[in-house]
Amino acid sequence: MSATEAITSKSEDIPTPSKPRNIVGVRHFQCFLLFVLSNVNHGLRSNTPIAIVAMTDAQAANPDFPEYKWTPQTQSYILSSFFWGYLISILPAGLLARRFGAKNILLIAAIGSSVACVFIPYGAQIGGWGLVCALRTLQGLFQGCFNPCLHTLLSVWVPPSERSRLAGFVYAGGFLGNVVTTATSGLIAVSSVGWPAIYYISGSIGLLWAVFYFFAGSSSPEQNNYISLGEKDYIQSCLGQVTKVQVIKKIKTPWKKIFTSPPVYALILAHCVGNWNSGTMTTQVPTYIKNVLNYDMKESALLSALPYFVKWLTSFVFSTFSDFIINHKYMSIGNTRKFFNSIGTYGSASVLIALSLLPQDEPIIAIVLLIVTVALSSGAMFGYLLNHLDLSPIHAGILMGISNFAGTAASLVAPLFAGAVLHDHKNAYEWRIVFFVAAGLKFVGNTLFIIFAKGDIQPWNYSKDNPAPSERDKLKP
Repeated sequence: MSATEAITSKSEDIPTPSKPRNIVGVRHFQCFLLFVLSNVNHGLRSNTPIAIVAMTDAQAANPDFPEYKWTPQTQSYILSSFFWGYLISILPAGLLARRFGAKNILLIAAIGSSVACVFIPYGAQIGGWGLVCALRTLQGLFQGCFNPCLHTLLSVWVPPSERSRLAGFVYAGGFLGNVVTTATSGLIAVSSVGWPAIYYISGSIGLLWAVFYFFAGSSSPEQNNYISLGEKDYIQSCLGQVTKVQVIKKIKTPWKKIFTSPPVYALILAHCVGNWNSGTMTTQVPTYIKNVLNYDMKESALLSALPYFVKWLTSFVFSTFSDFIINHKYMSIGNTRKFFNSIGTYGSASVLIALSLLPQDEPIIAIVLLIVTVALSSGAMFGYLLNHLDLSPIHAGILMGISNFAGTAASLVAPLFAGAVLHDHKNAYEWRIVFFVAAGLKFVGNTLFIIFAKGDIQPWNYSKDNPAPSERDKLKP
């Protein structure tokens, strides 16, 4: 009997363990660490849309610090440059996580991104916008590893019955990161320490997380020294697959089957649409609030953060509801994903259209609509964003790398498109074009997701080293 057969046979002979009685287990702690990472990660990437307002208009922030006369087009280059590096590392990140361990790749990525962030103020001083773009590109290069590594870790740590809640909790950290960074960055920019401190603080927090995760994080339950045998057996039996790292490394990626799978293309398109929207909203909303709705720097930062705070809260409602529907079999996993993806796309797109048609003299209503459209978009987290884990738990990190590559290309183009359209940041008609395009893409993307997406494990997930349940009985002695 081979090593893989022995592992499989052993796990099949043991009765399925019941759920551990302890409310909080090691899997929850690992997800908490990843939640903090998502918070830090989005803080590192979302601080520039706020900081750039102060960097280009010192009178609106703190005139004691450098001001750079960058045009709207130059600013769009800076805002999109993050995604240039992000594109490079996304595809290999899942393979690197499998080969060297997701924990190790995350640590390198967190340290590299944080160091690049700290050097941005100095880069602007000595190299202008070109060096700032280079440092933002370097940040993107490291951060492109995050999502594939997160999916790789979630695929071996989170049982399917808890997938929406725990995976949603992890990724919701990004919303909170946007909230904290957006709200505090505006306050920091107008304070005595000025806009450079935005980068120093964000980078320092990232480095502190890396130190803590070095001692407390694990790439899998098998590599954790503190997990109980009961919880480890529970996780493995629920996942119904081999999770030992040395076995997973041997599994080959079925590239041809992946790239000929319609559900994968539906997932990729949904990811592109989601990232176009988030790329537009994250990079452009602070400017929209300041120039069109006529709020000052401090108010603009706080109001830019408010939609993401509501989105963070909404994500917990959606995650609980999603697992409830799936666990009680009110809808299949696939239909549940389509339902929540529709909330996050059709719903938010409709409100975005209403926002773009609103007169400029209704700033309070505009803020309310902005909050609603961003909050509803969290539904897509429990649609396309978790669909990788549904289609292929064993290749989830690689699938995330593929779809995130395409999605990041959309994120890169979105602010460039906005920069090409927005010749005058105070022109409401130009903003209407930006919002209409984002909404239209949502309608198209989700319609195709509803038609072609699936929620069950695809046949190409399995192999001789990770046999399907129907094949495992044949491996028993």
